[in-house]
Amino acid sequence: MATCFRNLVATCIGFLVAASAVAQERTVDDEPDTMTAMNFYMRDGTVMFLARACNESIPDFMSEFLPRFTNWRAANWKHIALGRSLSAQFKDPNGAPMDLDVAGNAIAQKLRAMAPAARRQECSNLLQDFPSAEGGSMRR
Repeated sequence: MATCFRNLVATCIGFLVAASAVAQERTVDDEPDTMTAMNFYMRDGTVMFLARACNESIPDFMSEFLPRFTNWRAANWKHIALGRSLSAQFKDPNGAPMDLDVAGNAIAQKLRAMAPAARRQECSNLLQDFPSAEGGSMRR
């Protein structure tokens, strides 16, 4: 998992705690699906911010990333949809609804602030998080 994605998880930890509370109200069999759904929903809503930041410094990054992301979304649409429906229940500490744009912008800014070599590594990690059907890697 990329460092920036770990930052996303840290940013959204309150939402995950709330998802855990919802999961406790469901059966044991449903709990992993609830947490997975929230993670997939948050990832779906924030990863494009990272991809755009990567594209700013790595030519043609999006041309490799978009097909991978599209395949991932198609394979995980049920989890994303469940996460979206669950997200309406969660509020930040100020009582505002979950805002993935805020989280996405925050982690993209952290990525942009990294040294070029570290940023390139994070972008490479992002591509690895969304493997291609052919098993390709980032063009250098």
